[in-house]
Amino acid sequence: MATVIPNLDFTTDKIAVKNFTSVTDDRGLSKSQSQEQEITLEQLRAEVMTDPAGLKEVKVDEIIDFTGNATKYKNVCTIPAGSKVKLAIIQITELVVGGGTTVKLGLGPNGGNVDQLGITAALTKNSQVGAVPADALALVAAQTAFDLNGVVTNGSALGDTNVTAGKARVIIVYDTPVVLANV
Repeated sequence: MATVIPNLDFTTDKIAVKNFTSVTDDRGLSKSQSQEQEITLEQLRAEVMTDPAGLKEVKVDEIIDFTGNATKYKNVCTIPAGSKVKLAIIQITELVVGGGTTVKLGLGPNGGNVDQLGITAALTKNSQVGAVPADALALVAAQTAFDLNGVVTNGSALGDTNVTAGKARVIIVYDTPVVLANV
């Protein structure tokens, strides 16, 4: 079960981000200050930040092009074991051509839950889905290749026809454990 985020415009929709800092006054007392800023989803493009707690946040932002590559799925990224997906977005940027039972795009491992991180409503331009996966779906127990899949109506399986054209933008944000170096 995923929480669905309404249609998003990647260049104008904004999200609020709070940055917290610790400030020490002249008496040696520490206070926390926060500063809020708005950023567009466009600013979520592939950047990596390291958390001192041993987690690294990874943001994947890919354009998947099916044109000239007749296939039922295309790889987006491989997420390491122990990671937790925080956000997944699919936006079709050019009409995707399927056929037969291939009527939607799903984001997930093609050999498993092919719509694990979300499924579009159709294959038409601007069809999109943004989801914050439920905990059971967000946790990546073993290293997993996540693919953009041509799927059947309910997302339970790959469609029977290859996707032959079209493009989609995929954004995945996940936390992954950082392995510390030996000292």
